Amino acid sequence: MDFESVFKTRLGLSLAETTSVEIKAYSFNLFENAKNQNSKFGIELIGAGSFDSADADWACDEVC
Repeated sequence: MDFESVFKTRLGLSLAETTSVEIKAYSFNLFENAKNQNSKFGIELIGAGSFDSADADWACDEVC
């Protein structure tokens, strides 16, 4: 499978799981993956309890 297919499949599975009603927005966090020599970058999907387009830190309100 190519990257796009794998990504869409995993994203769909993640979002299909029961999610909290507290989640108001999602954020994709991209990072350099120093722990894995087979990939340069990683991606994390978080659910945030609030969203404010005027607040750059809105994604810090992560719902656990």
